[in-house]
Amino acid sequence: MFLDDRFLQAAVNYPAVIDALFTRAVRRHRWLAVRLVVNQLVRLDDRLLLALWSLAERWGRVTPDGVLVPMGLTHTALARLVGARRPSVTSAIGDLGRDRLLERTEDGWLLRGDPAHLVDPVTERLLSPV
Repeated sequence: MFLDDRFLQAAVNYPAVIDALFTRAVRRHRWLAVRLVVNQLVRLDDRLLLALWSLAERWGRVTPDGVLVPMGLTHTALARLVGARRPSVTSAIGDLGRDRLLERTEDGWLLRGDPAHLVDPVTERLLSPV
């Protein structure tokens, strides 16, 4: 979608429209940055957790047991999200379940633990001088 000068001239009278557009652009930029970080991770279980934690940041709900991502994402959908094959995702979900980091509930996906340990090493590598 391309917004030209005519649109800008009309929208300048409506600051809420400009604010909404910038908010959406920032949200899209942030999501793409998260996807870039997810794709930098080698381990599939880390990619799954980081992708789910990024969804939890926006749509998650804190519960006594952890953070619930109230989405009925299938293993196939998760595989597409993290760039993997469905059988590998199923296996990784099993490993994460045994480690009590991820659990499928009837309401969605329950995350436990702290996502910081996933992001810190990747962030350091991406931000380090070449």
